[in-house]
Amino acid sequence: MFAGRDGSEKLQHSSALHPLSSKDWSLKPENNVEGRNCGVMEGYLFKQASNTFRIWNRRWFKVEDNQLMYQGFKNGSTVMMNDLRLCEVKNFNNTGCRFCFEVTSSTKSCVLKADSEMTKQVWMRAIQNRETSCTDSSHDSELKDPVREMVKKRKVMNVQGKMREVALRLEMAENPGVKEQQEDEDHKMNVLQNRRPISTNILTAEELDQVCPGRQIGISIVTWNMAGQKELPDNLNDLFPPTTADFSQDMYVIGVQEGCPNREEWQRKLQETLGQRYVKLHAASLGVLSLTIFTRTVLTHYFSQVKDATVTTRFFPQIKTKGSVGVSFTFCGMSFLFITSHFNFSTGVSKVSQRIQDYKKMITGLALSQHSNGTKPDPNLDVTTQYDVVFCFGDFNFRLTEDRESVMATLYHHTGDNMDVLLQHDQLSKEMDKGSVFRGFREAPIHFTPTYKFNMGCDVYDTSSKHRTPAYTDRILYRSKKKKDIKVIQYDSCPTVKTSDHRPVMGTFQVKVQPGTGWYGVHHCPLF
Repeated sequence: MFAGRDGSEKLQHSSALHPLSSKDWSLKPENNVEGRNCGVMEGYLFKQASNTFRIWNRRWFKVEDNQLMYQGFKNGSTVMMNDLRLCEVKNFNNTGCRFCFEVTSSTKSCVLKADSEMTKQVWMRAIQNRETSCTDSSHDSELKDPVREMVKKRKVMNVQGKMREVALRLEMAENPGVKEQQEDEDHKMNVLQNRRPISTNILTAEELDQVCPGRQIGISIVTWNMAGQKELPDNLNDLFPPTTADFSQDMYVIGVQEGCPNREEWQRKLQETLGQRYVKLHAASLGVLSLTIFTRTVLTHYFSQVKDATVTTRFFPQIKTKGSVGVSFTFCGMSFLFITSHFNFSTGVSKVSQRIQDYKKMITGLALSQHSNGTKPDPNLDVTTQYDVVFCFGDFNFRLTEDRESVMATLYHHTGDNMDVLLQHDQLSKEMDKGSVFRGFREAPIHFTPTYKFNMGCDVYDTSSKHRTPAYTDRILYRSKKKKDIKVIQYDSCPTVKTSDHRPVMGTFQVKVQPGTGWYGVHHCPLF
């Protein structure tokens, strides 16, 4: 059963307010209508797709010049409501739709979703202010209320201060004692160390412990070469270990090679499997190669704006079947980089030079360096050295150097889960030992049989005319500044999913959250 994935939360919300990141939310006092402030409100909300599947997508919204608009990935800004002064905003009470509100005009309506009750109220107030703050002369009397005086006294009338003020007012309405509690909390507030992050997050030590119990997060990674099959498995539950009482899955990261042609259907299937407790943080693709990240909805506030980049390893760049996709972000002050790849395969089991060349293109060609000012990658930098935590996974296409008959004989007579007898012939392990690929990366011990190549729909290795030798082509590798920052919980294949000639590989990891301890400086050490 998969009910555990939507089970009880380990995160307990305290009465203390979570400060709002200036990158994720802002309220700017720019516009002035007849002497009354009607600032710009912007930040992340979720909107439902207009297609049949109605998936919730995370978008950057803005309220400005009495308009409600959002930033799309392809078409720039889209205006949802032309004149908020003529609109009504109200709670949207519907089963299974938490933190939702509805904005209605005379011609249309839209339902939006926040990540908490507090942020929902902040957005509703900002939209309502287009009708009240810009037209009601009683606005000036509001300056004398206790919350405004307290904020002014503490001299935090900046972007975050204004957002906190709205949130404080809402909290005080429910709890009169929050004023004294907030003053105590402010003494504990501290800004994380300057570590060249994508964004700066402000959290108290107590809040960090609440967001990440034990200051650890659980990350589940799946890599799967789908062989371009149009038909998806009926059930994807076996790919995603559920959250349990002992271990919380905070992020699910899915890397796909030769993916399903209908990417929208694939995304819908993933969301359907993970349930409403998780939301899609980001998705990026290069042709048939894709990378999708889901996270617990309650954690979305603590991510920076996500970046992605791609690099193709084909001779003709227009052919996008081999290459790498990278996604990076900062979570609670730590920088993360995820890369999924599909390397080329050269005929001849001993020819690994093409895969090594693909690896070099991956680490130098992805324009995700935290130290570059432009969009072009730096050919002298290994992008994987610029982040606190890095995971690389995919179909690397490294093979076994043994002939097929010997490998099949070993598999036939082998018992137990010790695969060293095969792995001593593994090309990737040998090249990592030489330092020619994945320097500084590690891999958990392999206790599963080769994941390639199977006949479709069964457990029989390739019986076609090519008679491919079984191999460990699909892998998950990781690196971090400190070796103990990443703990492996599980590393295994998924033998029950048989719709491809590859078996999916799954890894579950526990990562220490240590904000403010990033990589300092630019690493100009020789790459190879």
